[in-house]
Amino acid sequence: LVGSEMCIRDRFTGMIVLVGCGAKAPEEEIAGAQTTIDSVKALSVVQEYGQTEIRQAEQQLARARQLVTEKRNEDALAAALQAQQQARAAVTAAGRNSDAAMRDAEQAIADAKNAIEEARQAIPKAPRWGKGAIRDIAALEASIAEADGQVTMAEQHLGEGAYRDASAAARSAAQAARAVTQTVVDAIELRESARTR
Repeated sequence: LVGSEMCIRDRFTGMIVLVGCGAKAPEEEIAGAQTTIDSVKALSVVQEYGQTEIRQAEQQLARARQLVTEKRNEDALAAALQAQQQARAAVTAAGRNSDAAMRDAEQAIADAKNAIEEARQAIPKAPRWGKGAIRDIAALEASIAEADGQVTMAEQHLGEGAYRDASAAARSAAQAARAVTQTVVDAIELRESARTR
């Protein structure tokens, strides 16, 4: 035995053949993969939109280290190189995820604005008297004003690149506006049903 290698002399050629874990531990490649991962993790776009991909790279690097302890150095080398490749790919994936999140936020804001407009148009139709009367129209109008404020906040988040926050604020605004519209619709239906009795 020489280190972790088994030396066998070929009886025909007289050459020494290394069998088993003949490759040395890929320490440089593992260190390089770690450096790449650390650099990529420092990027804000990866922190926000590439966490899944960077975790995969870290898991692959951990596998490379485990393979070294098992003296499977060739497999460890392949794992280390793959970890480095995955870390680089995480930047591209984070960019794609960011673009998708931006489009999602833009759509959520547009939906919220539409929902608010529908609610504004619904309020004048709200019954003020009789069965189903809405006694507190001001409360509905306040809900719409609050939803408007959330849309403004969503647009601010969008401009700052905080796309997930923008989507969350816009969806909350849309939900509040739709609740106003539904309140009016329910009140109208209640009044109509009372008239037909």
